[in-house]
Amino acid sequence: MGLEINIEMDKGLIIEHATDYMADDANLIQTKSDREFVYESKKYNKKYDVLFVNDNDENIVTRVIVSKHM
Repeated sequence: MGLEINIEMDKGLIIEHATDYMADDANLIQTKSDREFVYESKKYNKKYDVLFVNDNDENIVTRVIVSKHM
């Protein structure tokens, strides 16, 4: 059974989880949608794409993907 993390109610928790996988100085630089974001670490000159994924319910996040910005 999933945790059923609601994007509207638990957004802070989801973002905190995503930032655990980035450099400690990473900051939000772009909001592409309510589920897609770009963060940047100036210290390491890296950008990260963050995606909140849902499989069924529109507001339930099942996965958080943090990847190198393309």
